[in-house]
Amino acid sequence: MKRLFKKLTVALFCGAMVLGGCNADTTTDPLAKDDEALRVMTFNLKAKASIDPNKQAEWVASYAPDIVAAQEVDRFTQRNDLDVPATFAEGGNFTDYFFSEQMEFQGGEYGLAIFSSTKLSDNETINIYSDDYLEDDALRQRQRELFANMSDADPQTSADYDAFCEELASIGKTSIEPNIIQKTVVEKDGKKVSVYGVHLSYEMEAIRAKQREQLLQLIEEDENDYFVIVGDFNADQGTCEMNDFVTNEKFNLANGADGVWHDTFPIGDDENMKTYSIDNIITSSNIEITNVNYVKTDLSDHTMMYADLILK
Repeated sequence: MKRLFKKLTVALFCGAMVLGGCNADTTTDPLAKDDEALRVMTFNLKAKASIDPNKQAEWVASYAPDIVAAQEVDRFTQRNDLDVPATFAEGGNFTDYFFSEQMEFQGGEYGLAIFSSTKLSDNETINIYSDDYLEDDALRQRQRELFANMSDADPQTSADYDAFCEELASIGKTSIEPNIIQKTVVEKDGKKVSVYGVHLSYEMEAIRAKQREQLLQLIEEDENDYFVIVGDFNADQGTCEMNDFVTNEKFNLANGADGVWHDTFPIGDDENMKTYSIDNIITSSNIEITNVNYVKTDLSDHTMMYADLILK
């Protein structure tokens, strides 16, 4: 979850929710992995100038992941002038990676990345419902230009954005960042696995609901027998936001299995959040999820989580 700017947030409440879990590091031996397993990880990089992608990559690599879906990834922005995905891939000794731009930001790019210990194929960047909510092409374009031109060195850019948000509020709208889904394919023991990287919108539950519908449609149309959905679902108004996955026999969940939810974002850091178990690894039902671990770190505001997947 990333609050890039102060925004007017409309929160739609879910009904009763099951909260649970802890943020403790449950890892006993992070390198212990069955040869048949595909180790998949989700990690929000917390795009900020104070974050060192080299340290993040080295730390992540110590857990020997095969796939890492990363959120909040900068490329040549003012706050982080590195090519973060390239730096992370090199520092983590990954064989391949795939970056997708979510939006232009601070003179560079901001988006998602998937890193892999083996070759990726059939890479796709899929636009999903997000700033479409503004229902006005001119407003969407203005907002994207404001994001692209944002500068810490020029206070006027923040003032311009604040004025834009006030204009939106006057017509009953709020600022919504553009959003995407990544899709790629990896092979494990001759079996093709579709991997989806997600970072669903934090601003409104109603927007996330539309994004989940699109995600479910992508899964329905996927020709591969195996799939994994990895990332930050931002389901912060209640775990009931995840019911489409929990109640559907096509899916297995790492976070939320057997009704137990683990917090992956600091409790109390955002007053608009009602629950904090927002990161997850979801698979097709023909994949067994084992060895689920949650690891807190000062390298991000999110708890890193990973799981070992056995393809049946």
